[in-house]
Amino acid sequence: MPLLDAALAFALTMFVVSTVVMQIVDLLRKFFKLRQDQLQEMLKDYVVGELQPVLKREFERLGSKLKDGAVNELSGLATKLSEQLKSLDDEQVKTGDRKVQKTKRTKYLADTQLFTPGELKSLVYVSTEELEERLKRSILGGKLLETLGDEAGAIFDALGRRWDVVGEKFTELFRTKSRWIATIVAFALALGLNIDTVHIVNTYISDENVRTGIIAQRDTFVGEYQTLADSLEKDANKKTITREEFNAAFGKTRSSIDSLDELGFPIGWSYFPHSMLWEGNENGPEQAGQANNRGKKDLAWRWAVWVLGVVLTGLLAGLGAPFWFDAVNGIWNLSQRARPGVKAPAKTKASVSITRK
Repeated sequence: MPLLDAALAFALTMFVVSTVVMQIVDLLRKFFKLRQDQLQEMLKDYVVGELQPVLKREFERLGSKLKDGAVNELSGLATKLSEQLKSLDDEQVKTGDRKVQKTKRTKYLADTQLFTPGELKSLVYVSTEELEERLKRSILGGKLLETLGDEAGAIFDALGRRWDVVGEKFTELFRTKSRWIATIVAFALALGLNIDTVHIVNTYISDENVRTGIIAQRDTFVGEYQTLADSLEKDANKKTITREEFNAAFGKTRSSIDSLDELGFPIGWSYFPHSMLWEGNENGPEQAGQANNRGKKDLAWRWAVWVLGVVLTGLLAGLGAPFWFDAVNGIWNLSQRARPGVKAPAKTKASVSITRK
């Protein structure tokens, strides 16, 4: 049981750290407007890679119902838009100027009458239904409705299905990018707060009081995570993020980082290597001299173990709060079954995924 309790305490520690990482990553997304950039990239990929093929296929299906002149005009509108967007990538390669490329991309997307420049700067999500409606109101959509009448509905439906496909592709790309960002943030947090996995594990194995104190807060940690996950899910479904919402998110994130030192985790500056800075001042000259006379090999070993512990923290916390939420529940259920006279607990609710389109 002590080892199982130590494992549960460690999982809870990683769970709380990764929850803070999740907050920081969400804050970075808002600050750097990563969702807005993703939406613009999706729209460009959609117009360039999906619009023309769908129209060509649908025109072939309609066959004789379309006059050659109408086909050429509609295809010309789609081709012109695609060529404009493709040319932006060429310019970016030549100039290396992302700001110029992004500005022109926004202008051309606005020229389609799908979105205004203001919307493109703030929108983070567009549903399939909304895209179809905007397509119908665009120059190209208006021409399709004028030329095809009711037959245009099938084309808009096909375009909507392709938007879903593009969305799934970009969702996976965004998740991969988010995982990398989370790992980098986790490394920074581990260094800044001295979160050493090796030291944490050793402490929980050897000190019953510390691990018991952490386990006693399990319900609080889980409840706070579920509240945060629900809040981030609502934010993800919003079309725009206001400055007030960003400031509120910043305040919550800062508070969460500050609270890590106060929850009883064996982390912080009172442990190696930071403790070496004031070891002589607190313990007196005799003990300070003993500390200074440690063998070089012993000191090098301690540093190596510390570096390993911090690296492990970054990798483990980078797995994400949902992963550690499931790990905590799994170890908790196992520990309850292992206790004599305790019934197996009911299955807990599956973890909430807040990575999104």
